[in-house]
Amino acid sequence: MHEYCSVQKGYSLGTSGRQYNYVCPLDLESTFLKGFYQGKIFHAAQIQVKSQEVDLKMMHDELRAVDKNLHDYQAELIHDDIGPRQRKKLLEEFKILTEQRRYLLNEIVQQEALLETSRQNLREVMMQNPY
Repeated sequence: MHEYCSVQKGYSLGTSGRQYNYVCPLDLESTFLKGFYQGKIFHAAQIQVKSQEVDLKMMHDELRAVDKNLHDYQAELIHDDIGPRQRKKLLEEFKILTEQRRYLLNEIVQQEALLETSRQNLREVMMQNPY
């Protein structure tokens, strides 16, 4: 029980995101929980970074899709064989996509700043880890 209820085991359990089932005797529990809660802080910081990285990747994927659509509309617009109605419709859609692209670029900049803050927080948590 002494081996399981150590501060290092608590930290390991906390960093893995697992739960503590209150199996340590009272005289060892505070030591175990000290490591466990420090591990939980690390785990939460790690999860936040991973989640924001996924969000950022999705935004970049969406931006690539918008860019492809813009390219396709641009190619259609230069054809001589489209009528004025079709050209007007394409221009309207092109304008909407351009606005969407502008919005996505702004969102990406904000997400990158959030991600950098979260990464800095994770580095700080790692530096504070005595285990």
